Amino acid sequence: MGVRLDRVVLVTLVLVVAGAISQAREPSDFVQEKLVKRADEASRSKLAKYYRTHAKVRLGREHRLANGVAWRLLTDVRTGAVAPRITWMADRESMLLANALFEIIHGEEIIDYDWRDLERRHTELYRWEGGYPPYVIKPPYTVQEKVAVTYATSRLVSYVDVTHEVREISMGIVVVERVLDLEQGIIHSISSCPGSGCDSSNFRFGELLDVCDDEAYKRFMTLWSDKVRQAIAKARIRGDGRSEECGESMEPLDKERRGLAFYLTLAGVAVFNKDWWPNIAKYCAFYDDLTVNPIILTYQELEPFMKPGPWRDDVLRQGRTMSRR
Repeated sequence: MGVRLDRVVLVTLVLVVAGAISQAREPSDFVQEKLVKRADEASRSKLAKYYRTHAKVRLGREHRLANGVAWRLLTDVRTGAVAPRITWMADRESMLLANALFEIIHGEEIIDYDWRDLERRHTELYRWEGGYPPYVIKPPYTVQEKVAVTYATSRLVSYVDVTHEVREISMGIVVVERVLDLEQGIIHSISSCPGSGCDSSNFRFGELLDVCDDEAYKRFMTLWSDKVRQAIAKARIRGDGRSEECGESMEPLDKERRGLAFYLTLAGVAVFNKDWWPNIAKYCAFYDDLTVNPIILTYQELEPFMKPGPWRDDVLRQGRTMSRR
């Protein structure tokens, strides 16, 4: 799933002076545009304008990937919305293109906060019952626990955002995993195959993986679940109780319909299992040192599922480079 944004438009979005941008609309006007993957080019431009008009950011410390690409997190001090930016890449134009897309994504996150805040204030003012104020969830509405750039080349940039959604009675986990195709200006994530509707027993991952028939899906799930079981066994042997417990708290690995999130790393595709039982076990998603979730499937292992094209060429080249280190 993805939407194209012209490369020239992307560069223009980066270079426009903030003071020259007209006043963006209020968040209520963006309620149908919050899903940045589905927004058209005009709406994406408005998301970038909203970011530049409303954001005031704090810079995080710089991180560096094994291939030398540097990045940092930017946090909006008013809403707490977090999104990455590339700070160094050998290809400067690709860096500008990536950051233009990240700016759009950041604008989406700020609008999401502002829309929730409008709803909260409306409820506080107008939904009193029997002289008593209504119960409302106050800010922060979400806490982005883990946000990181995990893969970056002049062609593709991938990042993951694991967010704790504040709810009244339950723990909500939202895992956002996106791949930015800098050549086409498209934001990708895992999606269903054509004609399958909401069926989760097949999927596509951008222009890289095509697991649309039953046999391919069965082989992929066997590969993934075997590696999960191996990781749990290794955790048990070395006394890593946290990884063992969290691994065993995932939904059964042979569950027919499950929620998976994919993102690129330099070594392979990270497969994140979003299904936990009991619900409280979702806290496992916030640990940085788990070895059971996500599981990295190397590009060599995934080659039978790959579609030919520039994505395949890019990740295999990075995979070979990493294996020689």
